[in-house]
Amino acid sequence: MNKLLFTPLFLALLVIPVQDGVALDRATTDNSYTVSKINEQLYLLSGSLGHGPNVALSISESHALIVDGPRREAGRLDLMQKIRTITKLPIEYAVIPDGDYVLRDRSLFFDHLGAKVIAQENAAFGFTPSQIRFKNQLSLGLTSETIELHHISVNAHDDVIIHFPESNVIFVGNLYHANSLPAFFVGGIEGLQSAVELLDRLSDEHTVIVPRFGPAVPLAAVRQYLTDSKELVDQVHILHSSVATTDKIVVNSSFLSAVARFTGMSQPSAQRLSRLVERIVSTELIRTHSVADEILDLYSGMYRSEHEGFIELVKQNEKLFARQLGGFLVELIPVDDRRFHIRGGLGDWLEFNLPSPTTEAIGLELFLYGQTVSAHRVN
Repeated sequence: MNKLLFTPLFLALLVIPVQDGVALDRATTDNSYTVSKINEQLYLLSGSLGHGPNVALSISESHALIVDGPRREAGRLDLMQKIRTITKLPIEYAVIPDGDYVLRDRSLFFDHLGAKVIAQENAAFGFTPSQIRFKNQLSLGLTSETIELHHISVNAHDDVIIHFPESNVIFVGNLYHANSLPAFFVGGIEGLQSAVELLDRLSDEHTVIVPRFGPAVPLAAVRQYLTDSKELVDQVHILHSSVATTDKIVVNSSFLSAVARFTGMSQPSAQRLSRLVERIVSTELIRTHSVADEILDLYSGMYRSEHEGFIELVKQNEKLFARQLGGFLVELIPVDDRRFHIRGGLGDWLEFNLPSPTTEAIGLELFLYGQTVSAHRVN
């Protein structure tokens, strides 16, 4: 396996400053995208603040593949200009690290290029018009280097780790956030732990980890991110258990010290901190209840709401999930046999109405974004 070597000569050419000495060979830069050559087949295009995410460009003899891409028009134009300074080959494939609905224009941009979009299968239930889907793992022999895709659930249920084994580079999407508050509220600490364990198996001391935004980092930085996330959750748990209100937690010195490990000298607003606390409570500290497997089977199916359209409930790995057409897959955490909390939701819940002598179908009440929605089962 070819490794990215950090010799003194190589380091003398490095221009993208990153944590703990990890850096990449710079090709060109301006105030938008910076192009860094990793090797003859792989380039990293780093987006500047507000311009776009980090993008990988993998080249074969006949075509190119890109990972991620900008949502804004200015970013797209600049990205394509930079790519065309590297290769004139057509972009035939685009890998999306998540199917976040706010990035719908990004995937449509790929369609406009004529690129086949590759995404995890849960992204198909959002706005991502993925043409190649995978469930847990996929090997792509589409360019000069075999690319390994691994499904994780941290920031979303369709997160993807994108591994370039020969180049020893891993794109981790929104798994890791430099100088920003953490966002592990779909997979929770458990999902973040599993993802970091996967990175441990895929990495060595020379591996370059590329987040969606910000500079590349070594694996040690991601491990520290996990440790800091656990300590943040523990701190909220301690304060929450002492019946401290959110208003009191966000001004607590121990809590602010835990937050500073993510944000440095920049302290987020009280509103952002309050939302962080509430989402941690919603994700990690909600009281759970064990529901019999046959009850979960009973609840699984398609429901229809007059105003919200179809809502599908899916049982996976002894857990219940919900999604709307064009929406995210969300985990339902049981509070009792009928009432479920929406993981990561701020006070959102779902409650089943079981059949009665006058009712043939199961119904549900869904409280979402401050409104109650009724639906009935259609299959």
